[in-house]
Amino acid sequence: MCARTPFWQTEKSPARLFSLTLCMSLLLISLPFAGCSDSKPLESPELTTAPSTMSTEPAKAETVPAELASQAVKSKSSSTDQAPALPIPASATGTQVSSGAEGSVTGLSLENPSENPRSEISPKRSPKQLGKLLSDIDYNLRVLMSGQAPISDPKQARSKMLEYIQLKLEASRRLATHEDASPDEKSAGARGEIQAMSHLASMGNVGAATELEKVARENISSDDPGLASDSRLILIGFALEDLKNGKKEAAQNIVNYFEQIKTTKAKPDVPTLMIMGLAREDLARGGYDEKAQLVREMILDFYADSPDPAIAEMAANAAGNVTFETIEKQRAALTSGVPDAAAQVTVEQWSESVETLIAESPDLQTAQYLAAAALEFEGLKREDLVKATYEKLGNAFTDPSSAINKEVRLAQAARQTRKEVIGQDFAWDLPTTDGKKMRISDFRGKIVLMPFWAESFPSSLSIVPQLKAICTKHPDQVVIVGVNLDPEGTDVQPFINKSQLDFISLRSESSPTKEISNQIAHDFGMVSLPFVAILDKKGVVQDLNFTGQNLEKQVTVLLSQ
Repeated sequence: MCARTPFWQTEKSPARLFSLTLCMSLLLISLPFAGCSDSKPLESPELTTAPSTMSTEPAKAETVPAELASQAVKSKSSSTDQAPALPIPASATGTQVSSGAEGSVTGLSLENPSENPRSEISPKRSPKQLGKLLSDIDYNLRVLMSGQAPISDPKQARSKMLEYIQLKLEASRRLATHEDASPDEKSAGARGEIQAMSHLASMGNVGAATELEKVARENISSDDPGLASDSRLILIGFALEDLKNGKKEAAQNIVNYFEQIKTTKAKPDVPTLMIMGLAREDLARGGYDEKAQLVREMILDFYADSPDPAIAEMAANAAGNVTFETIEKQRAALTSGVPDAAAQVTVEQWSESVETLIAESPDLQTAQYLAAAALEFEGLKREDLVKATYEKLGNAFTDPSSAINKEVRLAQAARQTRKEVIGQDFAWDLPTTDGKKMRISDFRGKIVLMPFWAESFPSSLSIVPQLKAICTKHPDQVVIVGVNLDPEGTDVQPFINKSQLDFISLRSESSPTKEISNQIAHDFGMVSLPFVAILDKKGVVQDLNFTGQNLEKQVTVLLSQ
C-alpha cells in the first residue's frame, strides 16, 4: 500500500492484494494535465497546501526503501506539478471546483459527498475546458489521498473519492474522443482514462481492475510514448501481483516488460525507476536471482549516468547489491532462532559469501555490516561463524592506516574485552541515578540482570519487559539493576519517573571529550544496545546478552547451580 495509506482504504475489499503492489505504480502516473498551471483547489479553510508540496507517496511496500520513495516523489513533484500555491479563502459551506469554464461547475465539493453522484459535465465543453477540469480533479484527488480533506468519516471520504474518479473517467474519455482535440489533448485524455481506472482498481473494484488490464494491453504498443509507458507500468504491477501469488511465468514477464523499454521512444522516467527497484527486490526475495540481476543491470544502464545527481543516486539505491541480498538471507536464517533454517547455511557457505561480498564491495559499509553480523553470531554462541567472519575481514583489509582496518580492529578488540569480563567480580563503584550509594553485594544470593541503557537510546530499554517477565517468574531469586549511560549533566530522574522504570539503576556518565567516553561500557565491550550483563549469586559476571535470545535459558542455568 501507499506509505501513507488513505483512511478510506482501511476497510477490507476483494481486491486488497491487488492494490498492494499496483497502487504504487498507478498513483505514480497520476500527473497533472499539461497546460493547466492555474489549477485551483476547493475553497476550504482546511486546504492550504499547494499541489507542488502535496504528498502522493507511493507504496511503501515492504520492499520499497523510504529514502527511494521520498526522493522519487520530490523529483516527480518538482518536474510535473505546475499548479502554484494559491490562497484558499474560508468557506462556511462546501464550495465547488473551478473547471475553467465560465458559468459551469462540477457540482462536487469535499465537504458534502452527494448521495447519488451524477455527471455534471456539459457536452459543450471544449478540449481546453475538459483539460482544465481534469487538472482540478487531479488536484482534489491528491488532497483526498493525502488525508488533508475536511472529511473525518471514512465512508464519506471513500464516497467523495469515487465521485471524483468517476468524473475523471468520463471527462478523460470525452477528451480522448473529442473531435476538436489536438493529438496531445487526446493523449492526455487516454492517459487520464487509465489513471481513473487505476484509482478504481486500487480502491477494490475488481471489475475496473479487469478492464484496466485489458486497456493496458491494448495500449502498450501505442505510438503515444506516454500512454505506452503508463500501460507498461500497469502491466508490471499486475505481474508483480502474479509473482507474489506464485505464478512462475510472472518473473519472466516482468523482465520482458522492462526489456521493451530499450526499443521504445519514451525515455525511462522516475516512476519506471521506482517500479524497477521494487521489481528487483521482489524477484530477489522470490529466489529469482538471475532475473533480479538482469533488472539491476537495466536500472544501471538506463539511469546510472543520469545528469541529475539525485536520479543517479536513486538508481544506485534501486539497483542494490544482489550479493548483499544473498548474504543477508543467510544471516537472517542463521539468526532466526529456527534450528532447521540455521542448519541450511554451513560455515563454509557463509565464509564464501563473506569473501564474495568483500570482493564486490570492499568498503566501510561492508565491514560494518559483517562486524554487526559477527556480533549477532557471538550472542548466539556461534564462535565458528564469528571466527570465519573476522578471518575474512582481517585478510581483506590489511592497511593499518585505513578507516576500514581500524573499524575491524576496534570490533575485534571489543570482542576480546567481552571475553575477558566473563568471570570477573562486579567491582565498579558507581552511585545510583538518585545519587545514593549502592554495592552489588547488597544483592548477594540473587541473579542480577543488568541492562545498560540511556534515555537518548530508547531501544536500549526494549529488553526491559523480557527482564521483568523473568523476575516475575522468580521474584525471590532474580533482580534487575540497570546501568544508565546518559551524558554528564543529564538529569535522568524525570525520565525514570515518567517511564516507570521501577528498578534501581547505577549512573555512569558519558563524556564526549574523554578518550574513553564511558568506562564501564568500554570495560564490558559494549558496542550495541540493548546490552545485558548477567551476574550470578556471588556478583560475578557470568554471561552477556545483546540479542534478546536465550536470555531466560541463561538465567535458568545459573539458578540451577
